[in-house]
Amino acid sequence: MGHPRPRHPQAGTATVSIRTEIENQAKGAQNARITSTLLDPSGREAGKVTSAPLSIPDGGEHTLEQQVVVKQPALWSLEQRNLYKLVTEVHAGAAIVDRYETRFGIRTLAFDPDRGLLLNGTPVKVKGTCNHQDHAGLGVALPDAMQHYRVRKLQEMGCNAIRTSHNPPTPELLDACDELGMLVLDETRMLSSNPDGLAQFSNMIRRDRNHPSVFVWSMGNEEIISISDHGLRILTAMKRTAQRLDDSRPISIAPPPAGPYMGKGGLVVCDVMGYNYADPQAEEYHKANPKMPVMGTENVSAVGTRGVYVTDPAKGHVSSYDPWTTTGRASARGWWQFVSARPWVAGGFIWTGFDYRGEPSPNPWPNISSQYGVIDLCGFPKDSFYYYQSWWTNQPVLHLFPHWNWPGLEEKEIAVWVYSNLDKVELFHNGQSLGAKDMKKDQHLAWAVKYAPGTIEARGYKDGRQVLIAKRETAGPAAKLALRADRTGLGANGEDTAVLTVEVQDAQGRAVPITENRITFQVSGAGKLIGVGNGDPASHESDIGSSRTAFSGLCMAVVQSAKTAGPVTIEATSPGLSAARLTIAAKAVALRPQAPAWERSAPAGEGITGLWRPKAAVAAAATGDPMALAGAAADMIFILRQEGGKLNGEVEATSGGGIFGGSAGGVIEEGKIEGTRVSFRAGVTTYTGAISADTIELQRRTPPRRPLGAAPAPSAASAPRPAVGPSPDGLDPSFGAGFGRGGGPPAPLVLRRVTR
Repeated sequence: MGHPRPRHPQAGTATVSIRTEIENQAKGAQNARITSTLLDPSGREAGKVTSAPLSIPDGGEHTLEQQVVVKQPALWSLEQRNLYKLVTEVHAGAAIVDRYETRFGIRTLAFDPDRGLLLNGTPVKVKGTCNHQDHAGLGVALPDAMQHYRVRKLQEMGCNAIRTSHNPPTPELLDACDELGMLVLDETRMLSSNPDGLAQFSNMIRRDRNHPSVFVWSMGNEEIISISDHGLRILTAMKRTAQRLDDSRPISIAPPPAGPYMGKGGLVVCDVMGYNYADPQAEEYHKANPKMPVMGTENVSAVGTRGVYVTDPAKGHVSSYDPWTTTGRASARGWWQFVSARPWVAGGFIWTGFDYRGEPSPNPWPNISSQYGVIDLCGFPKDSFYYYQSWWTNQPVLHLFPHWNWPGLEEKEIAVWVYSNLDKVELFHNGQSLGAKDMKKDQHLAWAVKYAPGTIEARGYKDGRQVLIAKRETAGPAAKLALRADRTGLGANGEDTAVLTVEVQDAQGRAVPITENRITFQVSGAGKLIGVGNGDPASHESDIGSSRTAFSGLCMAVVQSAKTAGPVTIEATSPGLSAARLTIAAKAVALRPQAPAWERSAPAGEGITGLWRPKAAVAAAATGDPMALAGAAADMIFILRQEGGKLNGEVEATSGGGIFGGSAGGVIEEGKIEGTRVSFRAGVTTYTGAISADTIELQRRTPPRRPLGAAPAPSAASAPRPAVGPSPDGLDPSFGAGFGRGGGPPAPLVLRRVTR
């Protein structure tokens, strides 16, 4: 694998240092030559070098260092994502026995203690977000196109950096960042100098070091040990590992939050001093250490629910006015005003860009997701999105909120806010001016307006000229659906995705912000529906299925292309509303190498010959409910072959005997069919039951078996079993669906014939 390291491109040339590691897996010693060819962003050859013959013993390894000088290199930056390619070829005799392509970029990177991050010599303020890999409708197994969608959505806000919190990212995210122009603070999962921790850190660096988007290696997050003497030894070892593998990027760490920890213990080894929720402490540290670069690694955890403006703990919703913050965390405006005004702070990272499942905050279960995101789980912007867009981009912004549907609050005062980067904004209510206000840098504007149905309108001025208008109107009853896609076309590769937004509107086409219509999606043609969502942090609806309830007037669907070209038609319907329909073209593209889909062959023959699965598992698979799947023994399939009164075949069970011990699967033995009665043994489990037209109902009997070293079964003199608590016989009662409890016999296993 080649590891190109560009040097000194600002001088009109770049010296690309190439480190290639090769291993001889052939029999006997081999003489090999390595040819390294650089291709520029247009695909033209930019340089080439071939090594002298190398003698590598049987099973031996060799690391080769080469250099190629590139004249007038095309630099990688956030605006110009120029990507080179290194083609590495291994020659053994006259044959090329291995070939590898490595994409990389040429750019300079430095941190200045006074000016922050310098990319190609130009100061770049880090406007970052921390993110997990989690999206509505999909979970964390994201198609590659969704990585691009999420990066583009963050860039729309003005975000230029992602912190991979708190683990190495999928490589496809880094590919998207390379291609779209997004910096990455690449973070390892384990702060440790033990072999496993160093191996994880090493693997991350070796895998990711050729991505030009990666600009800092992070050794971990909020580990209290990092500020101790023991932490110094750990972080010293980790930094030594990083420098051995890649000396072109600085090292940092996210320290414990909100304390005077900067520069303490192991943090002294950092090339860039990070800080979490400690703006005042950062100020003090900089005064005492003016030669040390400083960057916020986690700066704010403001929370809010998209489209919600009244905090309601019963619903699990939080008002969208900033600040509504968790204890000790700054508001969106507060932290950015601090960082923006100080050139010595390289920038910082919001917790988080997108909402994510788990860690429900600030409301615990039954909320199922955090509300830290500036963008909800679906990719729908919250109001704070436009605060950042105002001060993180150069485009004119005028965002007005809240919505203007407040029945029952007539004559009550409503706080009306505007996020904008224009010079001045004037607010109107039902045509009457409520005054104009000057916009100050990094702030917002606010008016108190007595509610009356109708319209609020903001008019934004730049250089004395009106340039933008934003309105919020009182909507009528829900009447129709509007459907739009993030993309106009797809690649017909079986992987590409489009994100569909459904908006509930009234008869005049105005968004209805307070409605909970049930939306059903139907996809036909060269694509399929793979997930739905609505962004509600308290919703327990399934992300797998064809329908979802609108939340604050919106819901989302993700559609994936097939491998054949053609139109993909999406229709959204809801009872009592006019439907919406949209067609996206899926165009033929070259398929990347793919493993063929494995299809189990179904035996054909008399009687019950064929494939059978547990009936409950077949039903549960349609919902994707993991607990239902576990309880339904969804990992089992019965491959049956009947020959008169004899039965053979096999039972596939990826788990063992489950809570009963022993093996539930294996080759079918002693199989008999007598009329409607069936019996057989697979592994140590005996199955007996009855056959009907389309089902087989089986009882299972497995000899008790305990793991080595397990405690003996309790005697009759044991203490009474608690009403709630662990089973005294060591069984896990949490997977009780279909299996019986309290030591009784398991429930019948009902099989249904399937085709795969």
